[in-house]
Amino acid sequence: MRRSVTVFAIYAWKDKDAVGRLIHRLKPLGGKVDLTIWQEDPIYPEQAWAPRIPSRIQKAEVFLFLLSNAFMYSEFINQNEFKAIIDRYKEGSATVIPVLLEECPWNTDFKSDDYDFNFNELQVLPEERKPIKSWGSEEEAYVNIASHLERTILSFSGVADPEPSNQDQKEHIEDDFTADRLAIPFSEEEAEAKRIAGEEQRSQEEVETARRAKERKRLKEEAESKRKNEEEKRRRIEAENLEKIEKENRLRDEAEAKRKAEEARQSHESATKKGVKQEYRHSDKEAIHAPFADGNTAKIKKSRKKTNIKKGVFAVLFIALVALTALFFFSLFNTGPELKSSPLPVNDSLAVPNDRKPKIDLPEEKAPILKLAIGDTYGGGIVFSFDEASATGKIAHLNDAGPMPWKNAMNIHEQLGQGWRLPTFDELRLMYRTIGQGADNSGQFADALYWSATPYETYQARLLRFRDGNTSYHYNKEVEHRKFLVRAIKDF
Repeated sequence: MRRSVTVFAIYAWKDKDAVGRLIHRLKPLGGKVDLTIWQEDPIYPEQAWAPRIPSRIQKAEVFLFLLSNAFMYSEFINQNEFKAIIDRYKEGSATVIPVLLEECPWNTDFKSDDYDFNFNELQVLPEERKPIKSWGSEEEAYVNIASHLERTILSFSGVADPEPSNQDQKEHIEDDFTADRLAIPFSEEEAEAKRIAGEEQRSQEEVETARRAKERKRLKEEAESKRKNEEEKRRRIEAENLEKIEKENRLRDEAEAKRKAEEARQSHESATKKGVKQEYRHSDKEAIHAPFADGNTAKIKKSRKKTNIKKGVFAVLFIALVALTALFFFSLFNTGPELKSSPLPVNDSLAVPNDRKPKIDLPEEKAPILKLAIGDTYGGGIVFSFDEASATGKIAHLNDAGPMPWKNAMNIHEQLGQGWRLPTFDELRLMYRTIGQGADNSGQFADALYWSATPYETYQARLLRFRDGNTSYHYNKEVEHRKFLVRAIKDF
């Protein structure tokens, strides 16, 4: 039974002709192994690369990389799909064959927490690592590459086959081209049928392409809607927390103002009690009689007036009697010169004011204004986000936690206390730009990976490397041996 081999060709869109020429030269292998070549997923400029069938990355046995400037400067080499292919190569479950199309920076180090990789580790084709465009004859270069690919695929499949010479392979390819040129339609009807079949196939491909584009758009809209819902939920929680904090501050300020007012009132009463005691007593009597503002009050005032008149008459008579008695004795016994008596000085200080109690002016209490800046220490953490208009923000814990699995990271509040939580991927990136290595690293972050609360697909979670801000990492969040650092945050 023949061994089957699957080849996944990954290349830039502008290099599609080179892929076609290589695939054509691998046709003779069809008689020796069951060869399947996937080449329908080129890398488009300035777009993230994604295969139509993601499982192919795990099923392919040979990966054919066509190295060019378009390939090396594409988004693909920074994606997790590229890392997954290199992981399979490192594990020994797949073979990677790089083909050098033109002069480009292919000798580049790809660093990860698990390994360092460079295409220098592999056998770069053609021979002597000379780009195809640098050969005197590109046809000779393609023959050389096809020869090496055939030997590699046959050895990978376990089929022993003598090494064909370049001349034999060239003649075989030329025979294929001749056969293709001689394959002419037998009739006009057959030609028309083939043309219609070709158009139907192209139509189906266009329909499939439109369907994939529509599906990508739908997934993108769902992801955007989910992101907006999560953002709205986060803002609502922040608003509720802010309202709660403001209410607590207001109640505390009111209680403090009331306490100070009571202290001021008691202090003033204690200071003025001795000097105005009689006035307060008179005021208290008036306050007692004040509720009876009717006919009884008028009678009381009239009776009081008559009593005062009687007292005044008796006082005048008494003073006159005393004066006459004194004059009598003075004229009887005094023989000296008459002395004039000076009037008694009037002591204004003896007059008791009859005003009301003085009004107490209390100092106006003002609510404290929160003024913070990025990098300030507040609430047991360091501020990395602050909105002065709403006086809200976020703080990062002063210290790292971990390394720990993602499951423990999601429950970091059990270790640090209520309110602390694992940051989202966007919050991690904000910390990197404000207090991490992307700024002055006032948060003292390590040059390592940090967990985020943002999932990636079903079983993985996103991470950020603070050494350089790399955002392309995601690992299995379910296994215990995946342990990374945690920097908890809190909203205020």
